[in-house]
Amino acid sequence: MDLIGLLLTLGMATLYIGFASGMGFVARRGWIDKNKRWERSLAVAYGLLIFLPASILIQYYEAWSLGLRITVILLGVISLAITFLRPAWLPTQLWSRTISRRYSALSMGIICAWCILAWRIQMSPAALFLGLAACLAGLSSLRSSLQNA
Repeated sequence: MDLIGLLLTLGMATLYIGFASGMGFVARRGWIDKNKRWERSLAVAYGLLIFLPASILIQYYEAWSLGLRITVILLGVISLAITFLRPAWLPTQLWSRTISRRYSALSMGIICAWCILAWRIQMSPAALFLGLAACLAGLSSLRSSLQNA
């Protein structure tokens, strides 16, 4: 696998695992407090509109081997379960917004690097635009995480 393929794989995997963690956080908020019907509806919408389509996209991405697709899906499901259950054996700092924002900054950085390489090869304005958006999102997440640290 070349560098551009590796960055694409890492970017897609980190985004998917991030979506799965987000689903776990949203579902936990909706199901722990029985009085928050809005939170429960938000969790269902997030699952149907973001997590389910991302899962389907990963399964049908034929550039990856079946083993890699299954591994990414399993890591996502494990991430969802861990963020929903928040087991006591994991450090409580893991559930902070700072960690989530740093993860987001890392993921956006990987995507930005892939976009820049893709733009250099294809000279596609779309890749450059996506790279700029990922760069801005990553810098915003990193700035927020450093302010809260």
